[in-house]
Amino acid sequence: MTAGRWPNLFLVGAAKAGTSSLYAHLARHPEVYMAPMKEPHYFSRIHPDPRLAPFFPYIDDEESYLRLFADATSERFLGEASTSYFWDETSAWAIKRASPEAKIIVMLREPVARAYSHYWNDVREGFERRSFRQAINEELEDGTRERGWGVSSLYVECGLYAEQVLRYVRAFPESVALLFFEDFVADTHGELTRVLAFLEIDTQAAFVEGGARNPFALPRGALSAKVIGSGRVRSIVRRVVPRTMRAYARSLLLVQTPKPPVDPDVAALLHEVFRPDVRALQALLDRKVPWPEYGEGD
Repeated sequence: MTAGRWPNLFLVGAAKAGTSSLYAHLARHPEVYMAPMKEPHYFSRIHPDPRLAPFFPYIDDEESYLRLFADATSERFLGEASTSYFWDETSAWAIKRASPEAKIIVMLREPVARAYSHYWNDVREGFERRSFRQAINEELEDGTRERGWGVSSLYVECGLYAEQVLRYVRAFPESVALLFFEDFVADTHGELTRVLAFLEIDTQAAFVEGGARNPFALPRGALSAKVIGSGRVRSIVRRVVPRTMRAYARSLLLVQTPKPPVDPDVAALLHEVFRPDVRALQALLDRKVPWPEYGEGD
């Protein structure tokens, strides 16, 4: 009986940096059980705006959270992948208290690309109607706004990595693995092997290599956009459609399409915003990051 076991593997983010792909790969490993709800957000205790709550499902009671892992059997690792844990200032130590021997995996992505992907995710979901330029300007200029996961856009904040990484390094000094999205895309098998070695589980286990998770897609038309952007429809779907069928149903409403190019002026602005943090990250890690547009630091 494993009901009541706390998870001991956490993919904590960053958002839009490849955690969905890693989650899917790990879920196929015989020594890993990944929660069927990818992002329960239990340790970050998110409180979405009521208007956006259907877009940010979460679990906030212990019994329901542990029930996510009740079907696990003899797997060495029980895991989940809530990207809010990386942004949230309290999650690292909350995880430490509940699961002190946990393994932590952090995935990072060049922060401008991450922000742009995050923005288009929100456009697709129907609750972002501003241009990317306007969204970034408002986030940078409005220091009085209410901030929060499911409350405000966090396109810049989620890409300020140095302090976020530091929190996990301090809480789990020997148990953090850091991956870069760019390396994962370039050599998925090699990066997966490195993750399995970090977990000290079978690195030869067969993986079914698939395409990218969450490829860029937009609603097929106005009706699809209205359905995707309806909180009421989402709430109904969660009650009546089995979890295993939701991704297929959603795919019928979307069409893969090339991502529009980022406004170069906004990209240049964001590079300057992120540059000090990227250099602080390199100093913390004592290594270069695979983002040459930021230079090598001083």
